[in-house]
Amino acid sequence: MKKEKSSLRYITMFAVVLTTAALACAGCGKGETPESETPAPAKAADDTLETESGEETAAETQEPQEEFSVEVSEETEEQFKNDDGELLLTSTVNSVSVRIPGNQEAEDAVCAFFSDLSSAYDDTIEEYLGMAQEELSWRKEEGLTEGWNGYGLGRAYSVARADEKMICIVETSYEYTGGAHPNSARVAYNFDTGSGARLALADITDDPDGLLAECAEYLREMLPESEYADMLFDDYANHLEDILTDATWYTDENGFHIICNEYIITPHAAGILDFVLLYEDVAVAGRYLPEQTAAADAPSDQETEDDAAGNVTTEDDAADDVITEDGTAAM
Repeated sequence: MKKEKSSLRYITMFAVVLTTAALACAGCGKGETPESETPAPAKAADDTLETESGEETAAETQEPQEEFSVEVSEETEEQFKNDDGELLLTSTVNSVSVRIPGNQEAEDAVCAFFSDLSSAYDDTIEEYLGMAQEELSWRKEEGLTEGWNGYGLGRAYSVARADEKMICIVETSYEYTGGAHPNSARVAYNFDTGSGARLALADITDDPDGLLAECAEYLREMLPESEYADMLFDDYANHLEDILTDATWYTDENGFHIICNEYIITPHAAGILDFVLLYEDVAVAGRYLPEQTAAADAPSDQETEDDAAGNVTTEDDAADDVITEDGTAAM
């Protein structure tokens, strides 16, 4: 019995020691701040802004918004060789990237279009690799490998126009399978920025036949006086209406462009021609005119008053037709 009381006393003393230690730990660090004063949390500089009147308002933490953009990458070159290390084909390409904030559907449509073109180009590479390997094997059998440099393929995009109305991308491509020179071609891809749909001639004018006639007439008058007059095929006048197609036009701030590829009215030596008609001379729908052109075409109040008074200002004489070094003609 005496032994049980002694054990009980030790247990009681141990409990008192534990309780005292716990209280001591709970009081650590409270000497500097009285219990009645609770420190206010520090204000984050980015969370609130204090106005001159002393009022605090939530700070705006907006993320930077993505901007509309249409860009092309730098051109890259890639060489393809066979198992023996012999060059079969050299390819030079670049790519297109499009961002249309707030209109994912249109952005996806344009991007999908160029993704499909990229896949088609990859298929073309495979086709030409097979052709190149077959020709190289034949050359080896015939002892004609001297001067063999392989085949060549190229596709380069450039941005002609990119605004809230239209996106115009021009593609210049070439292929080389031997001979004196590569063959080149140029096409244009035009899109409605709002829908992402590719545009045809019928989409930009209320009178497609009239547009074709206007362009053919312009070329008929301009070409005989151009620097390419001596290079025109004898029957070029019969093919003027073959030049303009849904794939050979685009627009920019200068006007309506017509692409004339090789061998339609001129030989390879003339290169790819690019003619431009001023908007005032061709019937392009107003909704697709560049902003600065649309604004310039809108009559001012003074012009309206002059017209009402019967005052007529004659137009300046049209500038002579000019074709620049890159083959661009201005009307």
